[in-house]
Amino acid sequence: MTESQSPLHLTCRNLRRSKGLTQSDLAREVGCTQSAISMYEAGRAESLAEEKVRILLDILEVDINDISLPETDEGKRAESTLKYCPVDECPSNVPYVTRSQLFFKPMMIEVTVGESTLCSFCGEPLEERCPNGSCGAELREGSFCWSCCTPYVTSTRATGRNPERWADAQRARIRELRELTETRRRGPSRIPRLPG
Repeated sequence: MTESQSPLHLTCRNLRRSKGLTQSDLAREVGCTQSAISMYEAGRAESLAEEKVRILLDILEVDINDISLPETDEGKRAESTLKYCPVDECPSNVPYVTRSQLFFKPMMIEVTVGESTLCSFCGEPLEERCPNGSCGAELREGSFCWSCCTPYVTSTRATGRNPERWADAQRARIRELRELTETRRRGPSRIPRLPG
């Protein structure tokens, strides 16, 4: 199999090596993480957005007209996108503590692309991209951007010396609010009418 006939990810890996570039070198030039390059070269096309693949091909001097780009998750989800509320104290964001640091797991909501959406808990407009202005990657489930590792939600308040205590109290509040929401969704229970 010649270079032009091999899968694109293998062609890119071989060209990167022949140019003496490390994955980290290439990632810096492309504007992504080393792990994204590693995953892409391992055959996981979804690890790089199509725009980043085009930059990568340009850097490696691959003629874009001679290839067809593999379909990525981004292309498959053209009709819908994920959004989340950026407000740290919103009940849609569940706080947790790792290594004494406070993080938030946002509730991702799938909506139609281009649809203006407000948070049903606090009324804030929902975010649809990584909050890091220089990244702007499409959202995925989780607490951090898959491309630049920026947290989707950042804490705007001091939690004192014990972030675990604050996170526990916030989770209890969230549970209570979500239970109220669930009850409302189910509607009132039917109470049988008494004869008479």
